Amino acid sequence: MKLILETSLVKDIIDMAENAMILSLRGTCIYIIGMMCKTSIGRREIQKYNWLFSKSQVASGAVSVCLPRDQSRLFRVQTGKFKGSITFQVDLIENLSSLKEKLPLTKEEQDVLNLIGNLINGVTW
Repeated sequence: MKLILETSLVKDIIDMAENAMILSLRGTCIYIIGMMCKTSIGRREIQKYNWLFSKSQVASGAVSVCLPRDQSRLFRVQTGKFKGSITFQVDLIENLSSLKEKLPLTKEEQDVLNLIGNLINGVTW
């Protein structure tokens, strides 16, 4: 916590928790804020930025739920226009098919490629 205070990261972490476009980044920042609240220094610091923590959990040292006083700051999400899915782009599918024809793989190479594909997510595959 002292390192976070020395580098003035609390304000940045709270700002990302409230405004990051990537929602998983917001969630990670909220988790970090909860971890900071496990210390008295962290609790004092987040209160400066108008965030609350559960005081009933302070005695047990299990504080991990923290929210801004004004919850609208946390749940404000900018909407964007859906631009389509990569899986529905006909040009991409045709290009991949022609690539397979230009670079034929042996059975063993195809098996290795399939095994690698099984290890990663479907979008990357």
